[in-house]
Amino acid sequence: MNERNSIKDKTSQIWGKYCTEIETRFSTTPRVSTLSIIVSDMPIKEPTQVWAMQAVNGSMTISSDADTDSPLLQAIIAREALAANLPLCLNEVPRARDLACHFGRQHLDDPTTVQLWEQLWAVESPSTPMPGGFIYNPIMRLEDLDRLNAFNGFNELMTRLYRIDRYKVIMTFEEYARYLHLFITEYTVPLSATEARVIELVLREPSLTRADIARRLGKSTTWVSTIIPTLLNRGILTQYERVSLPSVGVRTFNLVLMSNDQKLCRDVISEYPFLYSCSPIIAGDTGFIATVCIPDNPTNMDSLVELERACKRLDITMKSFETVQKGTFSFLSTYDPQLGQWDIDWNALQLEARQLATNEDLLGAYPLPINIEMQNPQIDDLGARMLAAFEIGHNTVRELRTAVKARQKRVAELLSKFKRSGVILKIWEVHHVGLNELVVVASQDPLTSKAVSAIAARLPKSYLHFNEGNLFMKTFLPRGGAIGFARALNQLPQVPWILLTEKPTYGQWSLAKVISLWNPRSQRWRPSLEALSKWYERISAL
Repeated sequence: MNERNSIKDKTSQIWGKYCTEIETRFSTTPRVSTLSIIVSDMPIKEPTQVWAMQAVNGSMTISSDADTDSPLLQAIIAREALAANLPLCLNEVPRARDLACHFGRQHLDDPTTVQLWEQLWAVESPSTPMPGGFIYNPIMRLEDLDRLNAFNGFNELMTRLYRIDRYKVIMTFEEYARYLHLFITEYTVPLSATEARVIELVLREPSLTRADIARRLGKSTTWVSTIIPTLLNRGILTQYERVSLPSVGVRTFNLVLMSNDQKLCRDVISEYPFLYSCSPIIAGDTGFIATVCIPDNPTNMDSLVELERACKRLDITMKSFETVQKGTFSFLSTYDPQLGQWDIDWNALQLEARQLATNEDLLGAYPLPINIEMQNPQIDDLGARMLAAFEIGHNTVRELRTAVKARQKRVAELLSKFKRSGVILKIWEVHHVGLNELVVVASQDPLTSKAVSAIAARLPKSYLHFNEGNLFMKTFLPRGGAIGFARALNQLPQVPWILLTEKPTYGQWSLAKVISLWNPRSQRWRPSLEALSKWYERISAL
């Protein structure tokens, strides 16, 4: 009997300890602060049995042979303490237990036990594709949040969810999953001045080596070799390589579709076989922004004409901007490391825009960051198959050799050639620094395009696409920045389209799906007849 009482007492103490932690970390008062404990004679031999233990209606059954000092059992009690006290707004979301599972994981240190925990968790809560194009994967995404800012990010997430209870809101699973996705995606961490400078350099010049960066900053290569992996591990910087589409004869167009019926815009573009990405416009107009990648063949290109005809028939305004030249602006000098936020002087930008509008000669003083990607190199059948495999994640010589079934020496030679010639490009991206508004600016007036490009040099991160005086630009701004930027551009004689959009979701097009249509003898694309036929049927029914 004394042993049973000891188990009850220790379990109650552990429960109380975690309830106190919940109150301290999440600024809430636990509803279930005490636990009724039933000691059972049923032995526990498997980790799955420990995992299956739950606190139900303030009561929990625990085995008489349980080791209350076991880290796994203590993590289970932590999990159940939060599960019993989750925010009321999540009452109708069974998978909100994932938050409790993460809380339990935070109390494990041994990598082997963490791995076991995640395996058991994955069975209970598998990854789930969600409307909107993201994957609900709490095991990975909540760990990403911890990497960004230790436990502080999770503390902020839970505090916000408890705050929602004040408004008597009840979430559905889809709403909860989207809330979690947006919170983690948009979560902001402060940067030091030096970190901001490193990020600015790699965004502007992706090919810089660590030795180059060290020389620019007056630091040691060892120091740079420490800070860059740290930024990568935290998820603030990401580095990847991609295939240059112009180099394989693929033309890229950015489309603006505008209509009072946003669903109609989505329907006309969603099944387009060359759709790379699209995003709804949420302010400035109603419609969608789409990026399409078309293998250069007359039949394929005719489909863009058919898309325009369909839009006209459906009373959708469509503007098309082909990417012939493009460039990137990165300007992190307006980031204030002491405040951990952006300090863009929008009033000064208004003055600059007004000056540019009245003095065209000033535009020549603003060099455009144009990068011309290589076009039409000779790519044989092996090279085409390698590029398709590279695009879907086979990035090493060994992986590519296995994917394309070719000799290692030949694969290594081709891969090196593609990287030297710019067929494969190195890309850096920055995340979690507070640039959470995506604004699209488009203009078909040459002077306006030049002026917008000049102003873009003062913005944190912008991607510009040019073609004979036409400009299509995506710029990432801090929260509320779209208003300041729109005010600045309103000083121009011809105001461009200024559209606030959601982050893009990705379409069905990929190089791997169309590579079988590449003709290495003629170095030309065959038409995508089957895919286009299905799409023509669809849009004719709209």
